[in-house]
Amino acid sequence: MTTIALVLGETAEKEALMAVEKLRKLLADVKLSDEILPFSAGLAEAVVRQQFDPVDIVTEVINRADVALDTGIAQGMGRIVTLAPAIAAAAVA
Repeated sequence: MTTIALVLGETAEKEALMAVEKLRKLLADVKLSDEILPFSAGLAEAVVRQQFDPVDIVTEVINRADVALDTGIAQGMGRIVTLAPAIAAAAVA
C-alpha cells in the first residue's frame, strides 16, 4: 500500500473534500495489472491559534489525519473520513 500526504494551505474541509474527490476520480482510471488502484483518504483540518505551539499544531493534525486514514481504510475502498479538531484541547501540550 502507498500512502501520500497532501497539505492544502488555507483550505477548509469542504474544499479539501472536493480536492480529494477529484484525486479519487483521477486515480480510478489508474490500473495496476488488472486491478483498480485502491483509494481511501483521511482528512484533518489544522486549527491555528496564536496561543498554540506550532509544533503541537502539526503533531495534532498529523495524528488526526493518520487516525482518519486508518478509519477510512478499515471502512473499505473508496472511503474518505474527516476528523474535526477538538478545539478546546487542540494542539495544547
